[in-house]
Amino acid sequence: MIVVHNLPFSPADSILLRDVFEYCNPLVSLTQAHMSRRTIHSRVLTAYNTHKPKVMEILQRVRGKIHAAFDGWLSNNKKSLYGIVVFYLDENDRPKKLVLGLPEVKEAHTGENIAIHMHDVFEAFGIKDKMGYFTLDNASMLFFVISIFYCSNLAILIRYIFVQATMIPL
Repeated sequence: MIVVHNLPFSPADSILLRDVFEYCNPLVSLTQAHMSRRTIHSRVLTAYNTHKPKVMEILQRVRGKIHAAFDGWLSNNKKSLYGIVVFYLDENDRPKKLVLGLPEVKEAHTGENIAIHMHDVFEAFGIKDKMGYFTLDNASMLFFVISIFYCSNLAILIRYIFVQATMIPL
């Protein structure tokens, strides 16, 4: 419920909520079945790591390109997170989508730093070489995503963009 409804983990430590659980089911107290925010966090990560190999297997079977969309936001607890979703066609050519991760970007929010986190996630899932199109809302980040995935020589890309930018009449 916490994950499905995007709730914080902290209510798990609420005395009032624990009282409600105990009232509804006295065995909660007798068996010490209360979960702390740390326990919930640990179980969410365990579930993610349990399902990751299956997701990797599915993505490896994709015949075409895998496309990605990502966007960032600041959570209520002031963590800068970037959601990564991939889109692809399954073996029956039906469109599918999967959430790959929510990496936290602790460094400065430059396009380069964000793109590096995206790259790490795609590499961790073994799909770096299968990437197709990217959808995002930040032009500077797009520059770095393209450079990391598609350019073997970043200096050539930077020179090309600089030349193109100087040719645009103001």
